[in-house]
Amino acid sequence: MAVRLVFVDLDDTFVSPDKTITVDNLRVLDLALERGVGIAPCTGRSVDGIPAGLASHPSVRYAVCAGGAVIYDLRASEVLRELPIEKDLVLDLYGAVRDLPVAFDVLADGARYLEPILAALPG
Repeated sequence: MAVRLVFVDLDDTFVSPDKTITVDNLRVLDLALERGVGIAPCTGRSVDGIPAGLASHPSVRYAVCAGGAVIYDLRASEVLRELPIEKDLVLDLYGAVRDLPVAFDVLADGARYLEPILAALPG
């Protein structure tokens, strides 16, 4: 069975710590295209956080965003699948980790909410 799609993590994996794509990884995108293999970036970020050079490469069509909660078709600019959770559950989760040394971001309605503005969550 031939490989048709490869999923790649972004931060500090496919994308360097300075948020650039290395020459070697750009070559991987070109090789994938030549061989008919798609590349799907996977990230905790929203779709807007995918570097433009990656999102626009012809080998890239789909992206897994928001830690797996959103599957996006980059070419059609459309959400294919979304797994939302209720605001009350998000607030409960935040309450459980607020005193821990972790970052807590929420992606909702296409926007990214950081800790100081969790009260502004829609819904």
